[in-house]
Order: sequence, then C-alpha cells, then structure tokens
Amino acid sequence: MKILIKFIFCGLLSALLFPPFFIFPVGFIVFPFLFFLLIDKKYLNKKRLFHFYSGLVYGIGFNIVVLFWIKEPFLIEPSTSKFTLLSYLLIVYCSIFYGLSFSILSFFNNYFSKLILLPIFFVLIEILRENLGYGFPWITFSQVHSGNSFTLNLIYYFGTYGLSYFTILIFLFPV
Repeated sequence: MKILIKFIFCGLLSALLFPPFFIFPVGFIVFPFLFFLLIDKKYLNKKRLFHFYSGLVYGIGFNIVVLFWIKEPFLIEPSTSKFTLLSYLLIVYCSIFYGLSFSILSFFNNYFSKLILLPIFFVLIEILRENLGYGFPWITFSQVHSGNSFTLNLIYYFGTYGLSYFTILIFLFPV
C-alpha cells in the first residue's frame, strides 16, 4: 500500500510539469524517483497485476491534475451537470494505458533496458491514447516546453513525439 502511495505521489508531481504550472525542475526529481521505484527489489517481487495497479495509480494521479478542467463543459448547461461524473471515466481510461505499460515493463529485468524503455513506453502511451482514445493530443510531454520558445523550436527537428522522448530521457539523466 505504501508503494501505491508513492506512485500516486509521482503522478501528482509529474503533472506539475505541464501547463499552467510549468515547474520544469520537478522532472529531474520525479522521473529518477519513478525509475528507482520500478527497479526496487520489493516492487519487482510483486505480481504482474500489482504492476498494472501501480501504473494505473500513477496515471490517475497524473491525469487528475492535468485533466482537472475536463468536467467544466458538463457544467455549462444545468441539464448536463448530472453527467459530470462521466468526465472522470476519461481520467481512468487514460490511466489504463499507464497500467498496461508498467505491466509490460515488469517483464524486463535488466535495469538499463528499463531505463531505455521507460521513455519509449511513455511516448507509446501518448500515441495510443491519442489515436485509440479520444483523438486529440491533450497530454504530451512536449507540452512541457511550451513555455520556453528555444526548446519549443526543437519540435521542428524532432516532432512532438520525438521531443517527448527527448524530454523524458533528459529527466532520467540523473539516473
């Protein structure tokens, strides 16, 4: 249970990288901590379903902050205000992708392969969520750079998904 609290805490702190917060240095703390959680001996001995739950909890913590505004369109009309709880289904749905990626990542035992695959899985989550889910790229890690015009120009060379991979890789650099 303590480890799930750590994962939700990582998700909440990861959301501080995105607009409107833009607390960029948090990424250098959160992603190494997340990596060390994923390679912890106590965590590795857990069942695969627990790995899914930990990714789901991370995703819920992350998406509940990033998608806090998703309930607002339901509150415009009084007739649709009773459907506000449906907006939280999108948060759970987006979090399922993190659960799947954490459970797939649990099959790899080598630390270096987890270090390389973690940003790849985060970018794959972005691609799958945007193409299978709701079709709009609301949450990409390239948005972290939208407050900085110099690094935003890197999208021209890398693309949004390449910049997302590069961003997560830079955040994992202290590892």
